[in-house]
Amino acid sequence: MQLVEQLEEKVKQLVRRYRQLRHENAELQEKVFGLLKSLDQKQRHIAELEQRIQALQAAGTGSGEDDMDKKKLKKQLNGYIKELDKVIASLRKS
Repeated sequence: MQLVEQLEEKVKQLVRRYRQLRHENAELQEKVFGLLKSLDQKQRHIAELEQRIQALQAAGTGSGEDDMDKKKLKKQLNGYIKELDKVIASLRKS
């Protein structure tokens, strides 16, 4: 009879562990979904910024203000690229 009780206890432990892992898995899936959504938004924003840069380059007026805008956009774009790299690294860890 003791063997049956030991088996029952082990089964209960396994069920508890299974539930715990399912819960943890669900949380991680939510986190990955959020990171993927964030990544998608940042990629869209980068595409928009790149279009703006191309439009400014096409205009090519060469005025000092345009140069400032280009530098600002380039700096902003580099910042977004760094954020994307962080999100990608985080996704790889998950």
